[in-house]
Formats: sequence, C-alpha cells, structure tokens
Amino acid sequence: MPQTGRVRRPLADLLPDGPGRVVRETPPRPPLKWAGGKRWQIPHLRPLWDAHRDKRLVEPFCGGLAVAVTLTPSRALLNDVNPHVINFYGWLKRGLKTDIVMENDETTYYANRVRFNELLANGRADCAEAAALFYYLNRTGYNGLCRFNQQGEFNVPFGRYTRLDYRKDFTGYIAAFNDTGAQWFLCRSACSSDAVAHAARPRCWNQARRNRRRVMSAISASRSRFR
Repeated sequence: MPQTGRVRRPLADLLPDGPGRVVRETPPRPPLKWAGGKRWQIPHLRPLWDAHRDKRLVEPFCGGLAVAVTLTPSRALLNDVNPHVINFYGWLKRGLKTDIVMENDETTYYANRVRFNELLANGRADCAEAAALFYYLNRTGYNGLCRFNQQGEFNVPFGRYTRLDYRKDFTGYIAAFNDTGAQWFLCRSACSSDAVAHAARPRCWNQARRNRRRVMSAISASRSRFR
C-alpha cells in the first residue's frame, strides 16, 4: 500500500519588526521526518521545561529536532550519533539553499541515493550537496528511516508516498538556530566519548540506536505502570 505523505503548510516564521530587526512569529517545523521521533512527548515535556526555561536544553539524541524547535530554548546543546543529520543541521544554520532535483519518483530517488553514497565514499560527507541529498532521501525514503549497510552506504528503499512537498531554501531556519548564538550541534559516538561518529562506523551507530530504543522502552513501561 502507498504511504501517505503529510502535507505541510509553508514555513512563515520570519517577519520584519522594525528597522534591522527580525523576530520569529512561530517556531519552525522540524525539517526532517524521523522514525522514533519525540514529538508525541512534547505535551509531557513542556510543563517541565517551562519551569526551567532559563536553563540550557541538552539533548543527547536530538534526531529529527522536534523537541528543540518546539520548546525553543535560548540555549541548547544538541547531539546525535548520526553524522549526516548533524551535517544537515550545520548547513541549516548557514541558510542552506540547493538546486538538486527533488521529485517523488523512484528513478530520481535511486539516482540521488547513488550520488549521496558517492560523496560519502569520496570523503565529502560534510558538504552542502550531501546535506541537501540527505534531506531529500529522508523525505522520500521508506518511513523516514536512516539505515546504512556494513560498507557505510545508505540503503533505505524508495518510500512510495502519494504526495510529498520539498524545500530547497532553508534560510527560514537561520534565526531559529542563530538568533541567540547558542544553538550548538555535536556529533558524538556513544561508543567513544571523544571521537566524532563517522559513516564508516555503522556498527557503533547501530549499537547506540539499540541502546536508545531500550531507554525509550523503559520510559514507556514506566509511564504505563503509573497510569
């Protein structure tokens, strides 16, 4: 059965407010789809966060960024073991614009997947093109999954959504990440506290993901016990 893509309204988070000043009317929407995303936790997290808004938000697994962009902290340290999602957010901070072909089409998807893997193999995983291709593959691939084989190649199949909307201009996110100068993105491996996770280390990454699932299962079990 074809998957149904969620239709999203255009981002309108930047509005002029006097000479030389820009404010956000509403927080930007999370730019990526993310399997196991934490958006469902926001109603539970918001009252806890509101009492400590003067503190810094620290997320060891920021994933699709649902928590950070919804709670809009003035200071945040956002980490993920996935180097490609962190590279994408790094380019988002710089106002990523791209002209790569983005179509909800199987041929285009696999051509872009090949190109993305070529960039990884040639040591260009941190370039703007890789960031834009990662966004496209995330939007178009099956169920928003992010999966690599033992050779470090992205291997998620085509998603077959009925409809998808794409962005090629991400300048609307600049203010969200830069207005306080305090939104920091880190890519640390759960297997090594002092090494930046790399695409050539899928086993380490997969182990970190399994650890995360165990933690989330324990949290869900605790919530069920006290209902």
